[in-house]
Amino acid sequence: MGKLVYVASPLTHPDPAVRQQRFEAVRDYIGKKYEEGSQDMYYSPILYSHEIGQLFNLPHLAKFWENMDFLMVDKSDEFEILALDGWEESTGVRGETDRWLSGKKEGVVRFYSVIEV
Repeated sequence: MGKLVYVASPLTHPDPAVRQQRFEAVRDYIGKKYEEGSQDMYYSPILYSHEIGQLFNLPHLAKFWENMDFLMVDKSDEFEILALDGWEESTGVRGETDRWLSGKKEGVVRFYSVIEV
């Protein structure tokens, strides 16, 4: 049986085009995992919330989504950071990482970067 893998990545940015690029990058990253045959379930709060947020005019700030994100971090078996531009400054990525590290989770935080979006 596969694992539940949480994929943290930045979203918040003043430019809607940058937010869209970040959404597409994490979508493509996870899509390629499945294309390569992964049996794990990859969860990205960006994939889950970005379009819902746009459609219903919800905030794109990490604080709004924090409780939902932490629920999924707590349930995940593994934690990855998609190191897109801005990930080091992202309060969402920092909060999710801190939550993962503060839990009694075995395993490591893995970093991945995307060369082309």
